[in-house]
Amino acid sequence: MTDNNALPYVDLAFDAEALRQYTKDNFGKKIASNAKPETVVDRFREIYKEETGITLADIGPDIDPEEEESAAVEQETDKAPKPIAVTINVQDDEKDPQPIVGSVQFVPYRIVRNVDVRVSIPILVSLQNAMKTVYNPKTMEAKDVPMYPFSIVEYHFK
Repeated sequence: MTDNNALPYVDLAFDAEALRQYTKDNFGKKIASNAKPETVVDRFREIYKEETGITLADIGPDIDPEEEESAAVEQETDKAPKPIAVTINVQDDEKDPQPIVGSVQFVPYRIVRNVDVRVSIPILVSLQNAMKTVYNPKTMEAKDVPMYPFSIVEYHFK
């Protein structure tokens, strides 16, 4: 068995010729020159496992390290139960005291202000995305703020 710590770095995404050369240089074995690239990768995996006892992982899509971390976080959060609805309380607005009226996926809704109301997740997302632009009167800098400020009172799960 070959000493794993003495082996140079190998990536299964190397081209077939590089994997053939690695196999020849480090293990003294040959992979047929007329083999298809996917066959070379499979044969390389077999030889690597025979020589080191280590099974190499499959080649995944190229992901940069930041995306890989966020993908790991998403996988962890995927395991957590997801809410099916929430109870929200939309704040009063002196300029517009009317209830909030709208529709999501052709289903109308009406939300009374300053009252706890249970809404589905699509409605919650719609309210979160409803923004308006306000301007600082002195500098005229634009700033996006929620059109309907609300707070989440409770999450509802299955």
